[in-house]
Amino acid sequence: MKTILEFQEKFIAVLGLKSSRGNADPVELLAAAIGVAVEGSEVLNELNKFTRPWKQTEGEDPQALTPRTKAAVIEESIDVLFYIAEIFVLFDISQDDVEREYKRKLVKNLGRVLSKISAADREEALLYHPLVKENKSGNAFMLLFELGMPSDDDTLLRLTGASPHVVINEFADTKYG
Repeated sequence: MKTILEFQEKFIAVLGLKSSRGNADPVELLAAAIGVAVEGSEVLNELNKFTRPWKQTEGEDPQALTPRTKAAVIEESIDVLFYIAEIFVLFDISQDDVEREYKRKLVKNLGRVLSKISAADREEALLYHPLVKENKSGNAFMLLFELGMPSDDDTLLRLTGASPHVVINEFADTKYG
């Protein structure tokens, strides 16, 4: 990510934008946000082609990820990344900022997933901790522990309770907030 942000900062200079790191022109920011939306719709268009059998090239398996589809999705996704990187540079958002916020949101999303899984399933997943069972709950817990979630008895007991997302949000806010 650091390299992408460094190249994007240089690219902004090449384009001759009025904006620079931490000094964003509102119109140029709006143009970057529109770029995200437009290029995002192009990713969506490629995925739409992938899911519509009548849009496939003759002889292609409609459910197979073809090299053409993969290449098109990569290209359009990188176009989105250009505009996202521009926004990050203009707001002086660093690689560390991105990584910290990504992990914070990942932890919170894991909490949302786990809150939809029954307490019995969560308890079963943690029963053999640290050898957590391979299932949706177990995989979510393993990722949480990898992200630094404490695995002490009190935390594990609270995770199997009725509101694991509360415990997980506390962790996210403490560790990454």
